[in-house]
Amino acid sequence: MQQVPNSNPRKFKCSNGEQITIKFTATPENSLSLIKFCFKGSCPENEQQEVSGNELTFTINSPGTPLQIFFFFIPAAPGAARGKCDVLLTSSTGETFPDPSPVRESTTGTVPRKIYIFEV
Repeated sequence: MQQVPNSNPRKFKCSNGEQITIKFTATPENSLSLIKFCFKGSCPENEQQEVSGNELTFTINSPGTPLQIFFFFIPAAPGAARGKCDVLLTSSTGETFPDPSPVRESTTGTVPRKIYIFEV
């Protein structure tokens, strides 16, 4: 896996059959209630799947696959620090890419999301 420079959404070049693991680390530890994902450009809520635990692992087998990840935070108590989640991508070939901008709990009630694209 190689990161495509200056791409937004975040784009990676992968080998067909390469396995990708995305690890999620929330701060404070219990600030995330749920992480959902889907492999489409459009993700109605009824088509989103839940991440089990704090990792998502999948295999790249189609070109230009967009992955959307949705982060559901437990609202912070008044005066408390809002939650954030760091994201780390690792490939089965050994490359590791920490996402430089953590996902932060929204102050407006919207569900934060990240979009990644994996090209073969």
